[in-house]
Parts: sequence; C-alpha cells; structure tokens
Amino acid sequence: MHAFVVGVGAYPYCDDPADDGPAGRVLGDLGSVTSPPPSAAAVAEWLLHAPRGTNDPPVGTVEVLISSIAEVSLRLGDGTRQSVGRAVFDEFKAAFRRWRRRCDSHRDNIALFYFCGHGWELDGQLLLLEDLGRDPDALLENCVELSEIRTIMQHCRARTQVYFVDACRQMPPDFAQLTSATRALMDHPRQVRLPLSPLDAPVYFSTARRFEAQARQDAVTPFTAAVLRTLDGLGAHPSSSNGWTVATDRFGPHLRDVIIWDNPEDTDRLSCLTVEGEQSGVSVLRTLDGPPLVPFRLTCEPAHALPVAEVSIRSFPDSAGNPMTVDGGRGEVSAGVYHVELGFPDGVGFRKASAFAEVLPPNRTFHTEVEQA
Repeated sequence: MHAFVVGVGAYPYCDDPADDGPAGRVLGDLGSVTSPPPSAAAVAEWLLHAPRGTNDPPVGTVEVLISSIAEVSLRLGDGTRQSVGRAVFDEFKAAFRRWRRRCDSHRDNIALFYFCGHGWELDGQLLLLEDLGRDPDALLENCVELSEIRTIMQHCRARTQVYFVDACRQMPPDFAQLTSATRALMDHPRQVRLPLSPLDAPVYFSTARRFEAQARQDAVTPFTAAVLRTLDGLGAHPSSSNGWTVATDRFGPHLRDVIIWDNPEDTDRLSCLTVEGEQSGVSVLRTLDGPPLVPFRLTCEPAHALPVAEVSIRSFPDSAGNPMTVDGGRGEVSAGVYHVELGFPDGVGFRKASAFAEVLPPNRTFHTEVEQA
C-alpha cells in the first residue's frame, strides 16, 4: 500500500482577501479551519503505526502534506518526530507524482488517497490547497480537480485504489463569475499499457453533493474517525480463506453505519456519506489476525427495566467462561455468538430475561423483552 495524505487547515489568503470583487467574496466565505490538520495527522499516524496482521497488505510509503497555523509533525517508528511539508500546489504536484510512480511499480499495489480541507463542487470535486487565492486574478490555479487525479490513476498498474475526500461539496454563489482554470498535475499518458485488469477504485465522500462536511473544532472529523475505525476492524467480515478481512465490497455500508453509530444525534443517514467511482470485484484492504472488537448497546422493553438490571454477557458455546458484566448499556466484545442475560434484584418487579445473538461488525444492538414479575 502506498498512501498520499493531505490536510489543509491554513488558508491565509482566505482570512484576509485582497480582492473586493467576486474572488474576494468567494475567498471570504472560507477562512482557516482547525479540523483538517489533526484529521490528516491521525490518518498518517494510523498508516505508520497501526498493528498489522500477519497477512495484512504492508504499508510501503506515506506521502504527507499538512497546512496548519501551527507546525505539524508526525511520530516516527523510533519515537522521534518529523515535520511535514505544507499543502501548497507545487508541493502537492511533486508529492502526487512520487505517489503515482510508487503505485505504478507493481500491479498488486494498493493506492490510498486522503484529503481533508475546503472543497467546492461544480461539474466535479475541487480540492482547495493552502495557496488558494494567492493570485485573486487566477483563483482556481491552486485548486486540484479530483477527476484529474483519478483520470491519471486509471492508467496506473495498481488496480486497487481507494479515495477518501473529507470536504464540502457546495458551489459558492459567485463561482460562476470566475473564469480561471486549474493547473495540470502532469501530462496524461497518451498510450495505455494493455491489457489492464479491471479497476476497483471507490471514492468515499464525507457528504453528498450540495452539502457541507461535518467538522469538530481542533479535533478529528467524524468522517475521518469513522474511516479509521472501519479500517481498524469495524469494516471486517469473516472470510473462509483469510480469517477476517476488510474489503471494498462491504466498506461503504459499514462506514455509513459507523458514522451513524458514533454520531446518532447530528447525522443524516442520506447525506453523511456518498460512494462513487469504479467498483469492480472485491479488493482486500486489511487482513486481521483475529476477530475484531465490535461495539454494542443494550435495549429492552420496557425501557425502564434496563437501569435496574444486572447485565452479563457470556461467549457461546463457552458457557463455562466468566461472564462480562455491562454497566451503562454499552460496551465492546470480540465478534462472535453471545448469551445475554438480564437479572433483577428481588422486589423490582421484573423476571430474568436472556437471549442469544451473533455479534458482527460494524456494531450490534441487543434487544430483550422483559416480563413483569
């Protein structure tokens, strides 16, 4: 796996636009933001340090660009920290070319691209870099078209490619008055090496078209946090040959469920995730050495029985093992089959209740009917 990770939080030319025309109004609607730097850093450090399974696709290289008001550094394997380059157009172009060449070195490579920052969408998704607005007379020259990245990568030997875009997908009102264009990242191949195997290249957007992306002040975004949890195991499924695998065929539905599970109060199911791009076959992104931990919650009918219940969960068929006690109606267990039991102290008016349930990623709700004593 070769990764290219970009986070843009600092937009100096948007904080104080020099132009008072359409370009200045467009820039003034943006401004610096604080969630992309920690989000991109979390993705990069996960790639560098996450425990890998025995048969996990290895991480080869990680290109990282992060623009922040404060300097950003990443923790390396030996415990030292290394500063990273800023996400300006020239740095992006050079890093993209290095990433593409590495991905193109072998057909079994996996190409991973991640972007978090401001975005616009008109006919396609624009990724806005730190030096957006440096020249207000050519506003779009420091934007990158996602479609160009994907067009170039269609000719890459790596036939598994995953794209994560954590950015807004709206068009500013004055955008139609701008006539400048983006700059090319590189020459497109004129001749294609044949034959090319089918391309599996899903694009996971943090929001639907015409919607804003969700962010948290000075913290990892909900979308990015869910992506990492899904890669860590909540996107896994049991495989007859490879144990537990995280693969592209189930990644989108599992990612949506993780986003909603983690943010139940402020997430719209229809707009919290959009999956586009080419999807052909099943590409394995992770292989785990054992069953992943799966979050669960308990509910019961009537609901007021749960606070007074003594809850225990026991792995099945290992009935002799020690049960796990649950406080607060939530917890995590390894994927598997469990026996859930709700006991009640004398005098509270409910009978003991139990149920069997299979727990699989990305999450599980145990619901139990409780009878009056």
